[in-house]
Amino acid sequence: MDYILNHINNDLAICDEDSYEYIVSLRKSVEYSLFLLVGLLWNKNGDSLLIDDRKRIAASFDRMTIGDVVSAITLLDKKKEVLQNKKSRSLIADYPGVRNVKIGHGYALSSDLIGVLTPFYDGLINSISLLKDEHSLIYVEKSDQHQYYGIRIDITGQKSRWVCPKEAFPHEEEFPRTYIQIDNKYHKLSPFITLKRNGVDFQEYVFSTLSDSLTGQIKLCPLFGNTQEEYVIYSEFARYSECDEYREVGMNGTVMNRFECNYQTYQDVGFSKIVWNFLLKNKSNVSATLWGHGGVGKTACIQYVCQQLFCSKEMHFSYIVFVTAKDRIYNPITGKIIQNSSKYVRRYSEIIETVIHTVYPDLVFQFEDGKLQEPEKLIKEYTGKLLIVIDDYETFRDEEKKKISEFLKDLDINHHKVILTTRNLRLSIGTPIPTGELDITATCTFLQGIIDSKCPELSGTLKKELTKRGIPEKVLAATNGRPIFIYQFAYLYMQNGMQDTIFSSLHSGSDAQDFLYGRVFYYLTETAKTVFATIPAVVNDDLLFRFDMLRYVLQKEILDDDKFESAVDELVNQLVIEHYNDTHGRVYAQELLSIMQDRYSHLGEPQKEAIRGLIESLGGKEISVTIEEAMLQEADQSRITGNIEEIIGKYRRVLNLKKCPIKLRRQALVNAASYLTIHDLNPKMASELVYEYLPLFKDDAHIAHQYVEYLWQQEDRKSDAVNFIRQFFSKANGHKKTSPQNLQFFALGTSYCTYYDMNLRSYDSVAKRKMQLSQTINEFGKELFGAIEDKFEKLRPGVKHAVQMGLVQTSKACIEFDAEDIAKLNFGIEICEFSFGRFISHFAIQAKQTHEKLTRKIKLIESQNGGNILNQTNVPLWWDSFIADDYHVGDCVDVVVSGVVPYGVFVSFGESGNYKGLLHISNISHEFLPREHLTTLFHVGQAISVKIIEINIERKRINLALKELL
Repeated sequence: MDYILNHINNDLAICDEDSYEYIVSLRKSVEYSLFLLVGLLWNKNGDSLLIDDRKRIAASFDRMTIGDVVSAITLLDKKKEVLQNKKSRSLIADYPGVRNVKIGHGYALSSDLIGVLTPFYDGLINSISLLKDEHSLIYVEKSDQHQYYGIRIDITGQKSRWVCPKEAFPHEEEFPRTYIQIDNKYHKLSPFITLKRNGVDFQEYVFSTLSDSLTGQIKLCPLFGNTQEEYVIYSEFARYSECDEYREVGMNGTVMNRFECNYQTYQDVGFSKIVWNFLLKNKSNVSATLWGHGGVGKTACIQYVCQQLFCSKEMHFSYIVFVTAKDRIYNPITGKIIQNSSKYVRRYSEIIETVIHTVYPDLVFQFEDGKLQEPEKLIKEYTGKLLIVIDDYETFRDEEKKKISEFLKDLDINHHKVILTTRNLRLSIGTPIPTGELDITATCTFLQGIIDSKCPELSGTLKKELTKRGIPEKVLAATNGRPIFIYQFAYLYMQNGMQDTIFSSLHSGSDAQDFLYGRVFYYLTETAKTVFATIPAVVNDDLLFRFDMLRYVLQKEILDDDKFESAVDELVNQLVIEHYNDTHGRVYAQELLSIMQDRYSHLGEPQKEAIRGLIESLGGKEISVTIEEAMLQEADQSRITGNIEEIIGKYRRVLNLKKCPIKLRRQALVNAASYLTIHDLNPKMASELVYEYLPLFKDDAHIAHQYVEYLWQQEDRKSDAVNFIRQFFSKANGHKKTSPQNLQFFALGTSYCTYYDMNLRSYDSVAKRKMQLSQTINEFGKELFGAIEDKFEKLRPGVKHAVQMGLVQTSKACIEFDAEDIAKLNFGIEICEFSFGRFISHFAIQAKQTHEKLTRKIKLIESQNGGNILNQTNVPLWWDSFIADDYHVGDCVDVVVSGVVPYGVFVSFGESGNYKGLLHISNISHEFLPREHLTTLFHVGQAISVKIIEINIERKRINLALKELL
């Protein structure tokens, strides 16, 4: 008997036997006695029970009835320590039936009920010495290195201080706990009998239910007064199960291999729900991969899910097997890497062995490569529900990963589920489940949850601290939003408070860097390793780098663009780098850059020198233009100090870049060839360079123009220049001669072809010479003149210059002809007259000289042929239209000045402005008009009115006068 039972007996003594209070106290005394017995026996003998018996008792904790209590007492008292005689065993066995029949869920006042309970209680007291003899209860509340401390409460309820050496007391790490002292020995009663201190007083409770088997939360019912029910966590009841050396059996019947959780208090951030949904709802994949950086809680998440499944009321999996390849862990208290003391696996065969030992513990196999067919077959053909978790998958060697991957392919989605955790998305199997750092809100919530659990007395203080301006941002910066560092921050906060010193970046320490990123390089593909090691050469102080520059410096190491892009994607997926924008990447963390720099330092010196050289060829890594533009700029700038091989080599690099915009490649070719002709005075090398890249620019008139220029500058290549021009404008190539993009080159071609035919080409006879010239005039000169006659003034200066040169050469060629081809002579005259007032001085002088020669030749021909030859002159295209319009001598017409020459003014008139006439200087004024005054009185485009004074039918000419109107 203890003071609680004595208290109940005292209540019985002062109550009337026919009162409601008496019945309640009598039932309370009986049932308290039963909880006292089960508490003593469970804590004393529970570990020695057979696994099935323990499982049966543990299953009742969820909602423990009086029948469950009696059953537990019977199972636990195998050695008859408490129920020492037949009477006591009989009384215990009969009570549930008596209670259900006589009491049920209420209390009816009846002498019959009292008559049953009173002798029952008396029989218990007299037959069980624990209830009969006097015993003290001990409330143990703390300990130090040598002793335990608490309160002793004797049979009368008298309290006194209690101190006990550790040698005389069972080891107990959790406080407070309730014990009973029997023959100077201490036996735990908690949580079946629990004392809860309130100052100097105590409230007494008995066990009701295990409300949360995952945390060990117990619901307690008060024995006295109107006190509310209490919920207290008993860690020894957390996920309470039956176990042997290798396995545990949960209350729902799930069997799980034993493993050590890497967390003490799990703070969920949402990943576990995704995993849970995959395991219970996904019907398309056997496997899923939980992936992300180290320290974000992948292992803790899946271990927590395993514990949830293990402790849930409903069985979702018959077996859960957890294996890890994690050989080292990061201690958030010390900030150091330590070796994993738990068992970890390294080979595929060890995974198979662990599964077999969990699911088929009685079977014996030799778990060696080549001897796994039978155990593999057993696992694959298992027809229950089996969950396999493979933690730190990336740590396995490649050949082991291949075996694991092949094995998983043969599992049945109806019976198997597999979760892998890895830092490497590339190794993902099945459904990928990404994890990542927490944002600022989640980080603060996570930290608050840890403090609430670990150090509740600081909970309110932290909550206030986190509302201060800038504190959440500092916490995020210090922890990088990674749960493992948030734990470390929490431990530092518990020791030091919110001092500035705890805001140092926890993730930047050498052990933290090694834990987070130390092995990331080794898990990459070979191409990704090359990119990883090269990034430091192009990264800036903000961890940013240009993807195009990275590609440029790796052009020899990685020839295939797709491989480069794949490697970049791999680094992005591994959270080594991230896409900052469309053109730039960013290294994920400064700590990663340090590891990259270490890998870069291991590159061979020739390779590093080549990388530096390529960056220098751009003008450095801090460029604001595209790579190709930078290459072109660097090539242009090198013309001042570089040698010819180096300079042309830089231009060639731009020309040879297949992805370089054609406009830049064109400019590179133009600049390179220009350098060779202007600075190096080497048109031969320039023409050879242009010829090499002509296939890229076969329709580009500007490049063709340049090529012809460089050929023409070489005395022995002028024929090649003319042949190229004729080929370019041949019908087969389809280049329109007078299109805007081709006109300047066509004008140059007119000049070169005509000059070559007149002065350089060799002929067997005069007839062949005239035939060639006639062909050239028809194919070049006439087409050129016809195209520009009405738009000469609108042409760009460069085009104008080429046109003038081409037409002057054409007019000179016309001198070659005689009376038999008077049309060529007249065409030459027409060109020359067109040039008056239009051509620049150099070409104007040549045109004037040619005009004089043509005029003299025509007069000579006329004099020799009595004028009759003029009848053979070609009729202008507009003449018939002019005659049809019925103009007459004496008509006044509005004209537009089209040219000013020393002897007068040429004009155009008519509806289309295509009729031509001459206002001779002698017909302008009644007074003498000096020639030099013509250009001051008239200009091209000027509108004036004149009178027709002559229509020369034979020569097809119209003479006009202005003075007739004055």
